[in-house]
Amino acid sequence: MTLGGLGVTGVAYSLRQWIRVFFTLRSRINPADRIFYVFVPGLGYLLVVVSAVALFAHRPLGAELTAAALIVLLLAGIRNAWDMTVWIITRSRPRA
Repeated sequence: MTLGGLGVTGVAYSLRQWIRVFFTLRSRINPADRIFYVFVPGLGYLLVVVSAVALFAHRPLGAELTAAALIVLLLAGIRNAWDMTVWIITRSRPRA
């Protein structure tokens, strides 16, 4: 139950971010960042919802789907943290 609730919350957040990125900030975010900020996490959360349904129905692929969802979310988080780090470093001013 909790896994499904977290997945639904993540999907709702991803939809909110989708609207924000594709309609509000359209011109300031490049396509690769759009994919990793919105699409990949949304896919991961959707996999969480599917895995929660599979686990609730006692399907054999439930655990594997949960693992796949966590790997997708982990890779998106690592990539986005790296992107943010590079952005901060390139925007910082050199000290005199």
